[in-house]
Amino acid sequence: MQLNSNGNIGIGTTSPSTKLHISGGGISCNGGHNQSVVNEGAHIAWNRSGGYGETWIINNRGAATVLANSGIKFGMTDSGGTVSEKMFIDYYGNVGIGTNAPSQYAALHIRKSRASLHLESTETSNWSYLRMQ
Repeated sequence: MQLNSNGNIGIGTTSPSTKLHISGGGISCNGGHNQSVVNEGAHIAWNRSGGYGETWIINNRGAATVLANSGIKFGMTDSGGTVSEKMFIDYYGNVGIGTNAPSQYAALHIRKSRASLHLESTETSNWSYLRMQ
C-alpha cells in the first residue's frame, strides 16, 4: 500500500493517480475527467466529463471471450448473505431483469412470473403511454 504526498492511496501500485487507486483489476475511484479505462475490472468514476457531476460505473471486460457474459450485474443478498442477481446489463447494452441472458433482439428483457411493465404519470392532466414504432 502506498500513500503519496498529495494524499492518494494506492493498493497494488506505487503511484496512485486518484484518492483510492486499486491496481490489478480492482476499483479505481476518481474525480478526474476523460480518463482511459485500461485495467480489467470494475471502475467507478465521478465527474468523468469534467463538470457535469455524473457518476460512471464501468466494466472493462479485459480478455473476456464470451461478450454476452461480460457486463454489469446488480444483486442483493438475503439475511444469510446469499447473493441473487436482480439485473444485468450485457456488453451490447441489453438489460435483463430476472435473467442474466437478455435476448439479443430486445434492449429490455424482463423474465418473471406474471411479469409486467407499469407506467404511471404524476400529472393529472396527462396520460401515461407506451409508444412502439
